[in-house]
Amino acid sequence: MSILDHVFWAAPVRNHPFDAHVRAAAAGGCTSLSIAPTTYAQARADGRSARDLQTFAQDHGVTIRHLDTLATWAPVQIDLADFDDEMRRRWSTPVEEGLDICAELGLTQILATAPYLKDGVPLARLIDGFGDLCVRAAKLGVWVDLEPMPFFGCPTVADAWAIVGGAAQENSGILMDSWHFFKAGQTLDCLADIPGRCFRTMQLSDAPRAQVTGSLWEDTVQHRRWPGQGELPLVEFIRAVQAKGGLAAVGQEVFSTEADRLAPEAAGRVAGKTIRSILDAAGVTPPPTPTTAEL
Repeated sequence: MSILDHVFWAAPVRNHPFDAHVRAAAAGGCTSLSIAPTTYAQARADGRSARDLQTFAQDHGVTIRHLDTLATWAPVQIDLADFDDEMRRRWSTPVEEGLDICAELGLTQILATAPYLKDGVPLARLIDGFGDLCVRAAKLGVWVDLEPMPFFGCPTVADAWAIVGGAAQENSGILMDSWHFFKAGQTLDCLADIPGRCFRTMQLSDAPRAQVTGSLWEDTVQHRRWPGQGELPLVEFIRAVQAKGGLAAVGQEVFSTEADRLAPEAAGRVAGKTIRSILDAAGVTPPPTPTTAEL
């Protein structure tokens, strides 16, 4: 079995600058790192070049691979005034700017999100927009994952497959986020008729089964838990996705007020330890435990 790419999705350290993201990823023994367009823009504004960022990450044993997020391939219909400034700027990033970041940093994956209203955009337009993004990304050697989220216009795997399958681009798939998957009320049977190659990337976080606040959005950014520290059936989720045969990258994505209180390196260590523990429980070969970071 090939070794999984261990991704550090920067959610637990999103309030810190780029260098802290790298140090957190290294502390957790991660092999790769996500970067938001806003994080990249701030680093460039601080006088850092793309090469500076690549070198800093490489010096810590980490490769920057994943752009998180690109949303403007589809009409942005949600009210961005409801969100903080960083998220507003992230979701407003033009496609051209996102592709330029991929080219400058040598990224290999784009996480595409869907901040439009359910049934607010004709499916044909979504297929065309996503397909165009994939065609342009393919010229850079970049894979594009569409992420279903229960509070936006693409809540389920079936909704994502209608777009990804309709666009029929070989460099595209569906990002499997455990929190979004279960909070949308889905069962693992929904994976049966989708090609396994689509399930290349998995994000893991845990949660109480019951909603904590009155808003799913508040829950997703404040009350996620580290893998294995909640009530979601993550072992079954991991086994079902891995059994499809395409899984290549896995990492935590824990937005929470608890994680926000941790120092970046501490957050990285918790992220690495909990990912390895839950993958081991699922019988999936975890990424190698690092020798240079204390877990």
